[in-house]
Amino acid sequence: MWANYSVDVSKNSMKKFVLFLIVTALLLVPTHAAEEYHWFFKPVKDARPTMPPDGVKDPGENALMIGPDAKRVYLTFDAGFINDNVRTITQILKEEEVPAAFFILKQVVNENADLIEEWREAGFLVCNHTFTHKNCARLSEEEMKRELLSLEELYREKTGGELAKFFRPPEGSYNQKVIDTAASLGYRTVFWSCAYADWDNDRQMAKADALKLLLSRTHNGALVLLHPTGNTNAAILRDYIRALKTAGYTFGSLEELS
Repeated sequence: MWANYSVDVSKNSMKKFVLFLIVTALLLVPTHAAEEYHWFFKPVKDARPTMPPDGVKDPGENALMIGPDAKRVYLTFDAGFINDNVRTITQILKEEEVPAAFFILKQVVNENADLIEEWREAGFLVCNHTFTHKNCARLSEEEMKRELLSLEELYREKTGGELAKFFRPPEGSYNQKVIDTAASLGYRTVFWSCAYADWDNDRQMAKADALKLLLSRTHNGALVLLHPTGNTNAAILRDYIRALKTAGYTFGSLEELS
């Protein structure tokens, strides 16, 4: 009797131990998709880079990475907030008659209806950069949908219009779920093939150096990412545009690529 009881206790203990191991393992697995890629590009001076970059998963046909191999450039701007530099850049784009796409967050919609109307009247695309700038690769499908749809709803409420169906993932972080979820809502995910370190307003490059670097990285079909809040981009944008025009480049809209 006692021997049988001991065996039963031992079996129960083993079952509990195995269950503990299983639960622990499940807790250590990420709740959402494990894959996470961070978009970047490897600059190729005076040449057209290979897309996607080596070591980065190809996001597939629902994403834009680069334009056709022609002397045409596509300007895109990630605007998390608005300052005088953004307004200066807007004016330059209008005066130079160059199309552009602005990827925005909720605070831009809440606080800058006048500027958004100016963009729309100029024919610029106003696009989705999510509601709160969360890393979408770490969100569930429903959470990511909420990020995109919440911005759509706010934009509709504040402006009476609709966002252009282009999405840029915050931080360039993505996986296949991010691409597919955006596509299920009608969005093309937009990456880039030309950029430089311009996002830190407290660490801006010297104007001449930034212009030289940006021009050296521009190539046929360049999908250019710039941040419009920095002093340097506001100072060099007109010279950048005119230098490209002189070199025979034209400027296109993302709508041509969709």
